[in-house]
Amino acid sequence: MERMEKNRFSIDYRVPYSDVTSGRKIRADKLVDCFQTIAIAHSDAVGYDLEFFDESGLGWIMTYWHVRIFEKPYEGDNILLSTWCIPHKRVQAFRDFSMEDEKGRELAHGSSKWAMMDTVKRRPARIKREFYDAYAFEEENPMMDIDFDTPQPEGEPESSVVFPVTRRDTDTNDHTNNIAYITWAMDEVVDDIYDRGEVTDIWVEYKKECRRGTRVRSFNYSREYESEAGKVKIQTDSVFRDAESGKMLAHVCVEWKA
Repeated sequence: MERMEKNRFSIDYRVPYSDVTSGRKIRADKLVDCFQTIAIAHSDAVGYDLEFFDESGLGWIMTYWHVRIFEKPYEGDNILLSTWCIPHKRVQAFRDFSMEDEKGRELAHGSSKWAMMDTVKRRPARIKREFYDAYAFEEENPMMDIDFDTPQPEGEPESSVVFPVTRRDTDTNDHTNNIAYITWAMDEVVDDIYDRGEVTDIWVEYKKECRRGTRVRSFNYSREYESEAGKVKIQTDSVFRDAESGKMLAHVCVEWKA
């Protein structure tokens, strides 16, 4: 059920079997996909649906994510997804997200940056006043204190893989879906880290779009370190480049609790 509240837009969601791992917890990429889903649902609810953007030649382009995970829900759990945003700074908007369980405990939250694009001329477009008014809420919700500084990989890549962007990786614009990069990055994590670690943070920085058929090369890194609190952490990184031109497409950084 959708709810437009004074300071946020919310929907109820039940974690399906197809979204969980062997431990019955939701996959990290599927958790982030929940936030992308509610962003689109909010836009639909205020009158700016996919059909509008197709006809207007405009579109929201994701440029950055930072998602923090406290506890993953299990298959069959009922959760509440919420989002709120502040469209401003000419061509850029900020959108925050929250995921709560049935008792109101926050399971995850995230912040994101978006840009308005002229999809015909392939360049940034100014956010019009009517967009700001439509997405604004009666009461402003404070934006989360979450940083957009992506940790950088260290040392040399441990592996590199070349693969094509396939039909299942693309969205309605025939571009690579934002979530596909996270899925690719998680696929490159070695079993030892994937099986024993718990994802706590995901950063994704999008640099250049790519389409179906593009050959992508991933450069994959990992390192184990001790945090300031004395806890063992693991950082994995996947840097995706166009295999032909070498241009950077995206960087996915994942922090794990060992």
